[in-house]
Amino acid sequence: MRAASIVGICRSRFALGCLAIGLAVGCRSPQGPPPEPGGGLIAYRDSLSPEQERTAKIHALFAQAVHHTHADEFAEAAELYRQALALSPTNEVLVVRLADTMRVLHQNDEALALVEHFVEQNPAAETAMFWLALFYKQANETSRGIELLRRLTRLHPTLPAGWLQLASLTARENDTNAVESILREGITKAKPPTPLRRQLLRLELIRYVGAKDDGERKASRERAVELLNQIIAAVPGDFEALAALGELLTEANDYKAASEIFETLTRRQPAVTENWEKLAGLYLLLGERERAIATLEQVAHKLDLPPDAHYSLGNLYRDAKDYTNAAVQYKQAAEASPHTPQMWVMWALMYSESEPDKTFEILNRALELNPKSAQIMEITAALYQQNAKFAEAAKWLQKLHELVESEQATEPPSQYFYFNFALVCTHLRRTEEAAQWLQQAVEQDPAFLPAYVQESFGATASYRQRALQVLRALAKRPTTFSAEAHLHLGNMYAFLERNKAAVAEYDKVLAIVAADPLQEGILNAQFYFWYGVVLDETGQTERAIPMFERCLEKDSSFANAHNYLAYTWAVRNERLDEALRHIQIALAMEPENAAFLDTLGWVYFKQGQYADALKLLEKANELRPHDPEIEDHLTQTREKLAAPAGK
Repeated sequence: MRAASIVGICRSRFALGCLAIGLAVGCRSPQGPPPEPGGGLIAYRDSLSPEQERTAKIHALFAQAVHHTHADEFAEAAELYRQALALSPTNEVLVVRLADTMRVLHQNDEALALVEHFVEQNPAAETAMFWLALFYKQANETSRGIELLRRLTRLHPTLPAGWLQLASLTARENDTNAVESILREGITKAKPPTPLRRQLLRLELIRYVGAKDDGERKASRERAVELLNQIIAAVPGDFEALAALGELLTEANDYKAASEIFETLTRRQPAVTENWEKLAGLYLLLGERERAIATLEQVAHKLDLPPDAHYSLGNLYRDAKDYTNAAVQYKQAAEASPHTPQMWVMWALMYSESEPDKTFEILNRALELNPKSAQIMEITAALYQQNAKFAEAAKWLQKLHELVESEQATEPPSQYFYFNFALVCTHLRRTEEAAQWLQQAVEQDPAFLPAYVQESFGATASYRQRALQVLRALAKRPTTFSAEAHLHLGNMYAFLERNKAAVAEYDKVLAIVAADPLQEGILNAQFYFWYGVVLDETGQTERAIPMFERCLEKDSSFANAHNYLAYTWAVRNERLDEALRHIQIALAMEPENAAFLDTLGWVYFKQGQYADALKLLEKANELRPHDPEIEDHLTQTREKLAAPAGK
């Protein structure tokens, strides 16, 4: 039988760009004067010892240098630091302070030499080594910086900043695994390890976002959740980590655990509207509608909400199918932000089913305040279109088009603008205009052409005739998609069973592609199948057979093409072995297809296997009773089985 019928995560190199040079030059330097032995400056005696006098002088020079630094008098500050350092040459703080000041004076080479010499003399100098590593980092001397930071983390393993900078420099070598290894080792040694966990979390979140399959995504999410739990255990007041954990648990569909997180956040941060919104949304996902609404009401009464928050609450009420309260929230959002079209549109749509007059009243008010809003005009036109008031819809669409052409619209129309204009003009019998708008829609998105045809298939007979005229007009227009225009015109003719006209259009498709190979993509399996169908229906079976074979070359799993070939050869009583192979392939894909069962039964009939044919035809009849073709095949088969042998 022939039967054819869609957590703000840093994406830098490894998102480690790791502690901006905030940990860089000078930030590791203590803010007070350098310590010196000898009991400080205060002594309960008439005179200071020589050591105490030296210490006092160092403190005085340090204080004066700081004063000059704050006054941007860096040359004077540098000279004072040098004098202090001469009195205390092993003082690490003075070395770093002097080096920082020299850098401000653009004496980079001298600053580098000073600190390098100091580190040679004092191999365990933590602050100086860190300064030097950051200098190398800024100078893009990555290998020297890594070497020094490895030494620093060996000598001072509890220092988190050393591990972070080592990971940051290693990230420049594009080795994510090495970066992760450094962070994990640092977590076991640094005190506190939380900064390292945060950087590891960023790596994990990048993996999560870029995961190629569900398994990889799930594993990455689980590792991120574990890290977040560790961070929160160490820093219970880290609200950002709590929110991120709640988001990940929501994405893992663990709505109960996520709701507990956001319950905690709403208690600790009662003024943060977003947390209340997410909590209400989670209650909805848990099926606790009343609790969700109570949460919304609670936050609405507690907080002086901004327009966006009222809008979000309106969305949540709408999701809970509480359209009355949704309308209240959208109204407050629109009145608080009168020049935001989306607020008005959502408020108006709350009444589109129950009170259409109120919908248009709200939209008219919105247009008074936003007379050039494409969004409000377009939704107004769409509502007139929905209510079959096509002339009104066309008026608004035309007005919007004029605004867009004059570049006066406050925002661009949606991608559906030209498509809807084509539909409206089709209803109004303005077929040439409809073809013009349809062309513009298809030039924006080729999917609109098959969508237009599908819309026509489901419409009234009179609308289909108008759509046919539009497609004819479109096919005559010079376009870059002329082959597709003729293809869909052929499809429309085939749907209306005007098969000769369909054949003519499909012939034109082949001619256009022959002249313009860039349009060859239109010649897919679907095209060749329907070309074969209409050829067969017009008695051109010899031409139809190669079309079905070409279809299967394009897509060997095209079950209907296998069936058509099998049935065609069965009817012609030729190539029955090939017919059997083709229909068996089709049935393997759709074993309960009545048309396919009928074809196999008829192949068996032609092979003289009447008992096997009868079983298949009876099953086909059960699946599709009262089908004339199946009933005729059943009758002929029963007659054969009832006839005496040899008859």
